[in-house]
Amino acid sequence: MEFPIALWAGVGMMEAMTTTTDIGISGIGMWSALGKGWEATRESLIARRNAFVPLGESPMMTDKLEAYRELPLALLAGRGTLKRRMFGVTTALAMDVAQMALEDAGVRKGDDLSDMGVVVGSSRGNIGGWLTPLPGRRPVGILEATNSMHSEIAAAVTIEWGIRGPYHVLANGCSAGLAAVDMARMMIHFGQVRRVLVIGVDLPVSPELLEAYAATDMLSRNGVNDPYDSRSAGFLPGEAGAAMVFEAVDDACADEAQTWPRLLGCWTNSDAAHLLGVPDGGPGVRDLVDRMRNDLDGRSLRAICPHASGTEVHGRAEADALRTALVDWPAGDVLPSLHVMKPYTGHSMGASGAFDLAVLAVCGREGWLPPNLPGLCGIGASARVPEAVEAVDSGEVLVKIASGMGGQNVVVALEVPALVSTADDVQREHAGAADELVVDVASQTMDVFAAGVCVRRYPVSTARNGVGFAEGSYQTPTGNFEISEVFGADAPLDTVFQGRVPVGHVGDDAFDADADLVVARILWLAGLDEENANSKERYIYIHGTNHEELIGEPASCGCVRMRNADVAELFEMVGPGTPVRIVG
Repeated sequence: MEFPIALWAGVGMMEAMTTTTDIGISGIGMWSALGKGWEATRESLIARRNAFVPLGESPMMTDKLEAYRELPLALLAGRGTLKRRMFGVTTALAMDVAQMALEDAGVRKGDDLSDMGVVVGSSRGNIGGWLTPLPGRRPVGILEATNSMHSEIAAAVTIEWGIRGPYHVLANGCSAGLAAVDMARMMIHFGQVRRVLVIGVDLPVSPELLEAYAATDMLSRNGVNDPYDSRSAGFLPGEAGAAMVFEAVDDACADEAQTWPRLLGCWTNSDAAHLLGVPDGGPGVRDLVDRMRNDLDGRSLRAICPHASGTEVHGRAEADALRTALVDWPAGDVLPSLHVMKPYTGHSMGASGAFDLAVLAVCGREGWLPPNLPGLCGIGASARVPEAVEAVDSGEVLVKIASGMGGQNVVVALEVPALVSTADDVQREHAGAADELVVDVASQTMDVFAAGVCVRRYPVSTARNGVGFAEGSYQTPTGNFEISEVFGADAPLDTVFQGRVPVGHVGDDAFDADADLVVARILWLAGLDEENANSKERYIYIHGTNHEELIGEPASCGCVRMRNADVAELFEMVGPGTPVRIVG
C-alpha cells in the first residue's frame, strides 16, 4: 500500500516541476459595496466612489452599539438577494462570485471538473447570517447544522458545479482569503489538481459580530476613512466576496493564457507575538517583502495593495515595515504606488485579501491601476499614492499584502500579462461627454455624471467665506448653473491666466507665491436661478490653482478650485452648456 502512495507523490512532484509551476488566473468574480461584478466595481473605482451608510441607519443597530451610531458600514450592494433557503448567506455569496469566476474562465456546468479543487478563505464564515438571519430569508430548520459551518461554503460550491477535487476552508482571520491563494499554489505545484477555485468571502456586519468588535475596541469611533492617518483608530466594517480560478499554464491553454495574470509567488509567516496586536515595526510583513524582493531577483515592484486595516497599531506597524523594506529602492527608479482599497470597501475581514487581489488582477489584465480616494496619507516618501488611473505594462509586478488577527502575514505577487486593453481605453470608456457636474460644498467634492452615472469624483476647494450670492462677498454661490465659456485648451498645466488670457507660468517672478492665481483651465459659470444670476459678472469659475495643497478644504475667493491635472481632465468632458449644480 505504501508503494503506490510514494509513486503518486513522486509523479506529482515531477509533474509540478515540469508543467505546473507556471500558474495564471483564468477567471475572476467579485461583489462588494462597490457593486456586483467587475463592471459595477470598475465604474465605482473610476469614479472614486464608495458606498458607506451609518450604522444607525442600518438593521444592525442595537443598544450596545449606541456609541457607534455614526460608524460607516460598507454593506454589500443588493445584499437582500442572498436569500437561498438551503444555504447560509455567506455560502450564497460564495456561490454567486464562484459562478462569475468560473464563467469568466470558460467553465460551464456539466464540464469534467475532476481536475479542479476549491479553497475558501473566510474569517467568520456563515456565523453572522446564522446568528442574525438576513431580513426576508426563511431558513430551513433541518439545515441549521450545515448553515452554521465554515465548510458548507466550499461543499456547496463543489456540489453546485460538480467539482470533484479536494476542498479546504481556511479561517486565518483577515489573511484567510490571501492564504487560500497560497494553498491553491501548493495544490497545483505538487500536482494534486490542475485548477483551483479560490474564494474569499465574509459578511461580518451582524449585530453580534459588531458588538464583539466593539468590546475588543477595534471599531472606529471617529469614522476616519484613511488607514495610515494618525487619527485612524479602528476599522470600518465591510462585506465582500471574490473568486479566482488559478490554473496551470501548459500547451493546451498557452494561447489564451497570454492574457492571464501570472502568479509569481506567495510568501507567508507568523508574528508569534499577540492575539490582537502587531509587533512594533511590523517585522513579519517587512521580512516577507524582503524575501519577495530577493526571490524576484530585484525586479521592481510597480504597485502594492497593502492590508491597511484602519486600526492604529496596524497602520503604524505596516507603514514602518514598508518604509524599511523599501528604503534601498534603486535611485532613479519610479517609486511603487500604493493602492489602498479599504477606504472604498470597508474591511471585509477574510474576504479582503482575495477581493483586493482580484481587483489588482483584472485591472492588470486591462492595463491600469485603480486610483486612490482623494487625500489619503500614505506611508511617506517610500511610495506614491496616486489619485488618478495609472497605466501598467506587461511584465510589471503587482503585490498584495494581508495580515490576520493572531499574526499571520501573507504576500502575493502577480505579473501583468499581455494587455487586453490600456488605461487610455478604460479612461475613454468611462469619460465621454459629461451631462452634469455636482459640486458638494459640505464634502468639498465634485461628481461628474455621464448618462446618469457618476464617472468621476474630484476633490475641490470652494470659498473660505462659505456660500452666498452678494458681489464682493468672496463666497461661492449655490444653485443651478451652466458652463458659459471655456478657456485654456492645450495650455500647459502651469499656465497662469489673467482676464482669461495666458500671461505666464506658476513660479514666474511676476507672480506672488501667495496670490490666488487662476491656473491650467477655466470653466466660466453662468447662474440660472434668480439669486445666482450675477455669477458670471462675479467671475465665478471652475479653475486650476497654485495652491493644490489646499484642495479638499474651503480656501478659495468664491470660485471652485481644482487640481490642475483634474481640471484639465474635466475640460475634455465638458463644454459650453454643460449643467452644473452647486449644493451647500
